[in-house]
Amino acid sequence: MYHSIAYVNDPDRIEDIDDVIHDCFFDVDGISFEPATSVLSIRFRREALDKSRVLKRGWLLKKWEIPVAECLLKFNHVESYKIEDTEQVGRYNLMDLEYDPQRRRILVNTGVPIHIEIFVAKFEIEVEETDKIVEVRTIRTPFNIKEL
Repeated sequence: MYHSIAYVNDPDRIEDIDDVIHDCFFDVDGISFEPATSVLSIRFRREALDKSRVLKRGWLLKKWEIPVAECLLKFNHVESYKIEDTEQVGRYNLMDLEYDPQRRRILVNTGVPIHIEIFVAKFEIEVEETDKIVEVRTIRTPFNIKEL
C-alpha cells in the first residue's frame, strides 16, 4: 500500500520534496521507468520518525526504535532521462533536486556522484511511502525524536 507524503506541481515548491528525501539512501537498481504512464521512480529508504517508539526510558537517555520505510520518488510526465553511474558504488544518498524550466530538466543531486537527468513535459513530482518496513534502527538519545 502506498500513501503520498509530498506532492509538488509548482517548481517554486521543489524544496518540499527536498525536505523529505534529503540524506535518504537508494540503490541504483531501484530506479525504474514505466513507459505506459511516463513515470520514472526511484525506490529509497526513509526513517519513519512518526512511527518511532520508546523501548526503554533511562535517567538521561531514551532508547528509541525507528522503522525505516520503503518509499518512491516519482517523476511524472517523463519524456526522456539519462543515468550515468560513473562511480559504480550501487548505493547513493539523495541530497536535493534542481529544475531548469527552460530545458524542462530535473537533476537529482546526490552525495556520492551519480548523474540523473530527467526531461519532463510537465513538472510534477511525488513522494510515496509504502507500508513495507525494510529495517528497524535503535538509537539512544535524550531528545524526543518525533519532535526533531
